Amino acid sequence: MTDGTTGQIVFQSTSSSQVFSNVVGNCSAGSSIYVESGTYTVDSMWTMLNVNDVTMNFESGAVLVAANGLDTSVLMIGEPNHPSNNIQVNGITINGNAANQVITNTQIDYALVTGYPDGIIIAGSNDQIANANIYNCRIMGVGILWTSDYGSLTYNSNDGIKNSNIYDCGWNGVIFYGGNANYLIDSQIYGCSDVGVSCTGGSGNVVTGNYIHDMNGNTGSENCESAISIEGGDSDLITNNTIYNACIGISNSGWDNCIIAYNTISCSPSYDAPFGYGGSWAPNNPYVAGETWGIELTGSNNTIIDNTITGMLANATSGYYNTGGDGIWLAGENSSYISGNIISQCQGYAIYANSGDGVSINNTLIGNTFSDNTNEVYDNNVPENTLIANS
Repeated sequence: MTDGTTGQIVFQSTSSSQVFSNVVGNCSAGSSIYVESGTYTVDSMWTMLNVNDVTMNFESGAVLVAANGLDTSVLMIGEPNHPSNNIQVNGITINGNAANQVITNTQIDYALVTGYPDGIIIAGSNDQIANANIYNCRIMGVGILWTSDYGSLTYNSNDGIKNSNIYDCGWNGVIFYGGNANYLIDSQIYGCSDVGVSCTGGSGNVVTGNYIHDMNGNTGSENCESAISIEGGDSDLITNNTIYNACIGISNSGWDNCIIAYNTISCSPSYDAPFGYGGSWAPNNPYVAGETWGIELTGSNNTIIDNTITGMLANATSGYYNTGGDGIWLAGENSSYISGNIISQCQGYAIYANSGDGVSINNTLIGNTFSDNTNEVYDNNVPENTLIANS
């Protein structure tokens, strides 16, 4: 550690984590930390606890590499009972070094993973990761924690990621685990083994302007499912994302008042979704891979407008009651507004509305445009849905 004014060395250690802890311990509000170019082996987690209003800048060429067997995150910004707020991290590169962890059947055996080996874990508010490259992590690239799960009453809010690349992670690229108004903006996620970005709890999260693609990683033991998944929490905003090659482009599993708009979702005809629904590992999956959906909806009062969906793939031997290939699948969706979507070249239905179990009712489908789909709209004559001027 050097004095920024005199350049004098005031602390040295062979452990990068000890050096970082000493640096953080000398910070006060308004401080800046500069990490010079070089490879830093993270032998134990770099932590910033109870630290507020600090900026950390990484020079080009500065890389944090998880030491073999590291069973914690590489960087922790706050923890549930010791949150750190208004921390700005710019230009960080993290290599999670997952290749040197326990592997079974060419995949990381999730049951044998201890701890939380993410790239970055955040517990605080108004923290931001910008211009980051995070890859090869065993679990998540970035996890933003809902701190009340750990016994604290503090909720994260306004934490987020901008202009970053997150890839080849064993579970999700990003997870918003609770809290409100967290965001992922103008970033790229690919090659992960479950979900690109998961909004799990909280409300008002924003996912916009991202490129999420090729969600077919085999480095984890979770289902390879959605590019974007709303798994808990209402009123999320999912807009202007480009999604290519994912089992499900955007999934809303039971949440309300969300807006899904202006997204472009497509699949390659040669895409072989490696997992799909049911089963946890590709070799043991009871459902044959290959079926995809553009948008899956199971909630109420959602607005789905002006999305472009192309080339969803069906698989008649999948073993699932809906064999896929639908542009928009209403899997128990109620009282939602679906308009202006352009859906083409889907092997199932342009829009499929469940009847019977998980019936979808009171939805308005207006002004959607279909072309070159195997089927157009299926609602099994459920009279409560309103179809107007779809063509």
